[in-house]
Amino acid sequence: MKNDYPSRLFPFINQDGSVDWICEYPDLPGCTGIGSTPQEALSDGEEAKIAWLEVYFEDHQKYPGTTDIYSKDYNGKILLRVSRTMHRDLVLCAESEGISLNSLCSQFLSAELGKKQG
Repeated sequence: MKNDYPSRLFPFINQDGSVDWICEYPDLPGCTGIGSTPQEALSDGEEAKIAWLEVYFEDHQKYPGTTDIYSKDYNGKILLRVSRTMHRDLVLCAESEGISLNSLCSQFLSAELGKKQG
């Protein structure tokens, strides 16, 4: 059985404030594991992946391909289009903080990504 599918592990905050962990396999649609700890989610995800691949193989007589999203070489540059008003507001905010627009946007993106990743 092919076993080189990348996984993502991330926390999920429930409505009651408790945290569950999710292990998902982007190349295997719907294949996820859930647990109250990262280890439980990874273990559950591994079991789900094995079952998912068995069913897929039975239906297709082959295993699905993998994407290379995690192995790509990223250069740290992105092109982002924003409204003129937002551009102005970002520049003013950066100037008031005494930092470059690039640094400000990087800080904003890092803060939001940190919230999503727990």
